[in-house]
Amino acid sequence: MSVSSPARHVPALDGLRGLAVAAVLAFHGGYLRGGFLGVDLFFVLSGFLITGLLLAEHESTGKLDLARFWERRMRRLLPALFVVLAFVALGSLGVFGFVAKEELGRVRGDALATLFYVANWHLLAVGDDYWALFSAPSPLEHTWSLAIEEQFYVVWPILIAVAMKFGGKSRQLASVMTVMLLGASMATALLLYVPRESTARVYFGTDTRAAAILLGALLAMLTSGRPYAKTKLQRRVLEGAGIVAGVFLAFAWTRFDGESPQLYRGGLLSCGLAASVIVAAAAHETVGPIARVLSLPPLRALGLVSYGLYLWHWPVFLVLSADRVGASGVPLFSLRVLVSLAAAIASYAFVESRIRRGAISTRRLWVAGPPALLAVIGLVLFGTRGASPRANAGALPDVPEPDLGPKTASSKKRVLVEGDSVGASLRSADLEVGTALGIDVRNRSLVGCGLLRGSQRIRLPSGKITVRATCEDFVTRFRADITALAPDLVLVVLDAPTEGELDVDGRWLHPCDADFDALYVKNLSEAIDVLGSRGARVVLATSPYVDTRQDRTTQRARADCHDASLRTATIGRANTAVVDLAGWLCPKHDAPCMLERDGIVLRPDGTHFHEKSAPIVLRWLIESGRD
Repeated sequence: MSVSSPARHVPALDGLRGLAVAAVLAFHGGYLRGGFLGVDLFFVLSGFLITGLLLAEHESTGKLDLARFWERRMRRLLPALFVVLAFVALGSLGVFGFVAKEELGRVRGDALATLFYVANWHLLAVGDDYWALFSAPSPLEHTWSLAIEEQFYVVWPILIAVAMKFGGKSRQLASVMTVMLLGASMATALLLYVPRESTARVYFGTDTRAAAILLGALLAMLTSGRPYAKTKLQRRVLEGAGIVAGVFLAFAWTRFDGESPQLYRGGLLSCGLAASVIVAAAAHETVGPIARVLSLPPLRALGLVSYGLYLWHWPVFLVLSADRVGASGVPLFSLRVLVSLAAAIASYAFVESRIRRGAISTRRLWVAGPPALLAVIGLVLFGTRGASPRANAGALPDVPEPDLGPKTASSKKRVLVEGDSVGASLRSADLEVGTALGIDVRNRSLVGCGLLRGSQRIRLPSGKITVRATCEDFVTRFRADITALAPDLVLVVLDAPTEGELDVDGRWLHPCDADFDALYVKNLSEAIDVLGSRGARVVLATSPYVDTRQDRTTQRARADCHDASLRTATIGRANTAVVDLAGWLCPKHDAPCMLERDGIVLRPDGTHFHEKSAPIVLRWLIESGRD
């Protein structure tokens, strides 16, 4: 019995693409916890199909035309990408309103990295740091997976061409090479994975994520042009294995998240193996139940536009924010999917299909390609003009804290500022405000260190998980500061953890969760006990919502719950107070609150203050917090 070659169109594989992109959309919509693993299904399919095409070409012609292969990849991938990048560039100009001025530098870097297919390494270089928590989601942050695939398309054909030089042993050599690379990828992932620390290097690295692509490639080498599952019994075993693999993938897609330890201790490999088994069953010439299900028209249609749908869905999700649309939940998700589908269908019909099928000749393609590339680069640069490096949140002033001697009767009044990055962003104003008011101001805030123990991990709405700094217990830190500085007034200035969820003892919680709020009040009470233990007045500042986020409704609600916890913690306590910094910064609760004072934008990134606004805010806090 013969088998289906990857060189021949297999409808069931279109259905697999459709299933994979549907999982990613559901994940970004918040409805499928492990839907990001649809990317691994794409990886396996790419490895299988591309390797099968290369083997089939060599089998029929005795050589590999690499220039022609790369031309086909260009026709398939670049036109749609150019259109999406143009859309993002227009968004940067304010046409669609989903790129804030403060994010232009980030979007410029993301766009150029996407264009040259190094987005995954760019993301590792600049995107996985603490300050990413305070930046709006990038409309191109999903292109990391496309970069990995394109890097594979560049390197893999060369390796196959070299292996094919060895005559009758060429396929065996290629298989051994694939197994060795697969082992190296798995070993690298295991070595780089450190529990409870950021998984970004393992998750986004080409070397660590290549395993899924190589599994697909190995499957193609073992099956392309060769009979497999030849008997009815073998075919039934393969089909049964495919069903078991499907059940496992369903489990993984609903249970794993991006930080699950199991994911990096064999989970990713298991998902790749399961996907490979399903591909083998679906691609077999004898159509079985798996192929019939995957060949259902809706799945096949979705698979045909899966590339464009993957490209378009995330920018569309950002444009159609809850605040802009005035909807949430299923209605919002449905609208986002429908608009994404419309964009993908238009891309497929008017851009991808025409160019892929030869609307532009090879000669014209090579002539027109470089100018088109330069035009897109120019549009990106023009759209992001005025971009600057992260000069707002990420550039907190490095002001050393001098040791102070014991307080004496003639000493000036002393103010101690405690908090996280928001409190730390006021540090540059210590000397200026202290001199103006005739007091000593000392800021001991620590970036990334709030009042929740064991909450170093933050899961953002996109599913990305970021690990914050490891902080000394706040009670120990506050006790040392109170002993050393003996302040008269203590200001506590914290960011409300409204963006995403925090890992609190293995549970993902956020303000407005009853358990979160109860724990937060408990921790606030501990902090107040320590900070006021030597007679200092303790003043807590309410926290306005993050102003650069898309879903301001959620941000406002969670900030309100956070501020309610502050007030609850001060009930019945002498010499404590809450000052309404949120109300001062955001006098209109239902409107954006990046206010200006004397022509100075107070929070350029929507969260932190800077060297020009810090004196204004710190002085207001001190004057408002006095008896």
